[in-house]
Amino acid sequence: MVNHVLNQKDVTVEQLLEGAERIGKLAEQEALEAEKNATISENVINLMKETKIARLMLPKQYGEPQIDLKTLG
Repeated sequence: MVNHVLNQKDVTVEQLLEGAERIGKLAEQEALEAEKNATISENVINLMKETKIARLMLPKQYGEPQIDLKTLG
């Protein structure tokens, strides 16, 4: 899985950050339901996968941004 993600260079940092903003907005919209169910909604999870947001934290040694959690938040 990791090698598959690292070999994909089809997403820019700007696109990843835009995706993070979209995820945040969707999570806010679905916050009450998520709180009620004590889980993240399927919509948010699917958008996280679609936007490849986890790539923001991949190491620089692999050519990725390696953004820390404080910056990501």
